[in-house]
Amino acid sequence: MPRPFPAPCGSRFLPPLAALALLASVGLPQSARASCPSSVTILDTLNCSSDISDQVTGSDPSLLGGSSYPYTCGTPYAPLYQQAGEDVYEFVATHSGSVTLEVTGMDCDLDIYVLDSSCDSQTGCLSGSTAAGSADDSVSFPATAGSTYYIIIEAYGYTVGSYYSGYCGSGDGHYTLSFDVSAGTGCPEDCDNGLDDDLDTDVDCDDSDCVGDPVCCDADNDGYDEDSSDCRGTDCDDTDVTIYPGAPETPYDGIDQDCDGLDLVDVDGDGYSSTIVGGSDCDDSDASIYVGAIEDADGADDDCDGTVDETTEWYDDDGDGWAESGGDCDDEVSALHPGAEETCDGTDEDCDGIVDEGTDCYDDDGDGYSENDGDCNDEDPYVSPDATELGNYYDDDCDGDVDEGTERFDDDGDGYSEVGGDCDDAEATTHPGASEADDGIDNDCDDEVDEDFGDDLDGDGFTADADCDDDNGWVNPDRIEMCDGIDNDCDGEVDETCEEVTDFEDPAECTCAAGLSAGSAGLLGALAGLWFSARRRRRRDHTLGGAA
Repeated sequence: MPRPFPAPCGSRFLPPLAALALLASVGLPQSARASCPSSVTILDTLNCSSDISDQVTGSDPSLLGGSSYPYTCGTPYAPLYQQAGEDVYEFVATHSGSVTLEVTGMDCDLDIYVLDSSCDSQTGCLSGSTAAGSADDSVSFPATAGSTYYIIIEAYGYTVGSYYSGYCGSGDGHYTLSFDVSAGTGCPEDCDNGLDDDLDTDVDCDDSDCVGDPVCCDADNDGYDEDSSDCRGTDCDDTDVTIYPGAPETPYDGIDQDCDGLDLVDVDGDGYSSTIVGGSDCDDSDASIYVGAIEDADGADDDCDGTVDETTEWYDDDGDGWAESGGDCDDEVSALHPGAEETCDGTDEDCDGIVDEGTDCYDDDGDGYSENDGDCNDEDPYVSPDATELGNYYDDDCDGDVDEGTERFDDDGDGYSEVGGDCDDAEATTHPGASEADDGIDNDCDDEVDEDFGDDLDGDGFTADADCDDDNGWVNPDRIEMCDGIDNDCDGEVDETCEEVTDFEDPAECTCAAGLSAGSAGLLGALAGLWFSARRRRRRDHTLGGAA
């Protein structure tokens, strides 16, 4: 419904003729305010984008309007003597341009006005919205860079009756003021929103407007303000969150992380800078290592001269790969060290505490003789020039002969020793298998003496020295050659008068050729029988040691 119009006398709404008179008077010279009265409270300063929800207290009297100072601008109703209380906001334009404000979320009839820097509702009223009821109000106005403006929210609904739809009762007066000038006049630079709020191409802390702003004094959010005349902090680089007083220092990077004025180039604190940054400390993690330090036997180049452990027992002075600590018994002679080859020179080359071991100079088996002393086996303590020769097939006394003087040695060189059956190892003609001689000696060591001499074993009248087979009575120099495969007559020829040779084992089986008669054959058979009989008797006597 349209706004109610109270009686003209004393009402806040002027009748047409009075309104014309009032408008005419606006153009007349009169004293203007320079700013809002001190009694007016500025609730907030509107910036680039403001969205404020609040409640106007309409029961308070108007401090800017009232019966003496009407609001001379407003659509659709103006001028109006506004009697209710106001909420006042301030705005400073950074650039010239159009500004739009909106009031929404109202629970009764509220009006919005824009006053210039005079804060005068009559002479400084630039624009207003006086729509009836609780409908949204919107107002636009041209702003000039550097000028100050006042935004007024007025509780009109408190001054009408309850019958009116826009009536403001107790607890009413709520609103939301929306204000966005970022695309128009701009606004004071907001130093941490990422926008160029004042439209000067500089954003946030890069904008000169933000110099000294607390947000920009700790741009890297490390908790330390910038070390500058504006911020008066201690952060020597407020663009890097890793740099601040007391920050962990990164060595050798040329950056002063802890803001003490220096990069960390002496990590171990020994007073010498690392070679990484051109210093002389070859190990900046160890305070005991630096140029001029005392060299210790520790596997490190303590004095940074490029040599490790020199002058200590850990150093290989002679360059043989071994130091004293490693077992070198003479670190000034490269030929002496563990593992060196031992030579026959009276020196312990291999540093094992033993001199010349394993050489011809050393008595390896501890028998008192070395190879140079004549020990033919220096690994056997029972073999040496002083050892006793034993019958063990070994040269115990190192004289080049094996088992000499023992039963195992062939003293006479006939190929047989005592243990081999030689019954006289001092006589080379006496040994097993030797020819028995007629000399009263057991030449063939068969425990029989001259068994082949002095006896006619086969009883044919001839002894062994003439009988070519003294075991066979059918063989002797006087025998007639028979066809039996035997040299019967001991002339060195066998069956030389026979046309055919017949082997037989018994003379009685023999049938002789070459003109023997039957009677001769019978005689031979009889003689053969006598021969065998005599031979058996003789053999028996010989065995018992008797004479034939």
